[in-house]
Amino acid sequence: MRKFQPEAFTRNLLRNSNLSIADIAMDCGFAHQSHLGNHLKSSLGVSPSNTANQR
Repeated sequence: MRKFQPEAFTRNLLRNSNLSIADIAMDCGFAHQSHLGNHLKSSLGVSPSNTANQR
């Protein structure tokens, strides 16, 4: 069984969907979009908006 990688899932959503960052944060279990931003910045070194702009 493969290990679930929330960062990869989140990054895929940000790059390939038309959902807002706030909607993606909620779908991924974050209470607020700033929590998603803090998590991605600390684990991947990128912000959600930078990831979404890489479409």
